Amino acid sequence: FTKAHSDGVARLAKFIGSLWNLPQERCEMLELAGLLHDIGKLRLPDALLEKPGKLTLEERAQIQKT
Repeated sequence: FTKAHSDGVARLAKFIGSLWNLPQERCEMLELAGLLHDIGKLRLPDALLEKPGKLTLEERAQIQKT
């Protein structure tokens, strides 16, 4: 899920940049930003990222620490 989500955000960011008539270099920067926007999730356990349902208060606190 996370990889597909980041890819989608990256494509959307680049597309929006092109709609705004930004130079190609800026559109590519937006694309890279989209890929990296959730980089902090790398520090979280997979079990927490993949947990179905609501997070506990402790789990939310763990996410906010990263």
